[in-house]
Amino acid sequence: YTDFSLQLRWLMSAQFAGFYAALELGFWSNECLNVMINPSASTCEPERTSDVDPLQNADAFIPDYLSFLYVAVMDNRKVTHVSQHFRRSGRTAITSPVFEPEKTRDARGVKDLHHVKFGSPSWPRVPAVARAALEFGNMTYCSYADPLTAEYFTCNGDEDIEFQPIGCSIQELMADSETFEPVHVMGGMCYDHVAQLLSTPVDGVLFNEGVDFQTFGLADTKALTMEDGIMVNRTWLSDISNEFTLVKFL
Repeated sequence: YTDFSLQLRWLMSAQFAGFYAALELGFWSNECLNVMINPSASTCEPERTSDVDPLQNADAFIPDYLSFLYVAVMDNRKVTHVSQHFRRSGRTAITSPVFEPEKTRDARGVKDLHHVKFGSPSWPRVPAVARAALEFGNMTYCSYADPLTAEYFTCNGDEDIEFQPIGCSIQELMADSETFEPVHVMGGMCYDHVAQLLSTPVDGVLFNEGVDFQTFGLADTKALTMEDGIMVNRTWLSDISNEFTLVKFL
């Protein structure tokens, strides 16, 4: 058997279900591979290469978007993007059903957001894809730091979007956080935060998507994000035996 390790960018969750299913069903064992899946040690923020080298203890890794920028641009590390198993991201914008809902009740896309607070768990860093989506809709925004230069952009008061810090759940969307201010909209995952909202009753009543709150992705803005692609060290891949191992894994 050949050992192969994969470093996830996040905790064990639905987005990595395919890997755990392959492990449990013996797909890799049938290829004589002993695969080890390493979840991130993080409890909120995805693992970032500025904090840890994802290839230090793994043969392959799944970066988050900012890690991809850091590895490919800032660090100039020799990595190769070998797989992109999701055709689109699970990221979506979710409006609040309780915090000034009149501001977002009729929103059907980012172009419908005006003078709202937008929560991001990676604040003040805001991924370029989110800013590209806003710019495509001719939206103005503020209160964020460029992920590459760290330059911070303040607000002058008339922007459409003011980015705000939030945790990794929906407390700020529900105006129920003791740490951060409430937000009108948050960036979240369709299989995580939307599910939390749908299963959180208020006064014994559950919310209805499309009625009490809205969700919308970035498809109408032509902005795409590379989510959960697999990367390997180019030097490691130059060994023909490792190339065969990777093919078996994929």
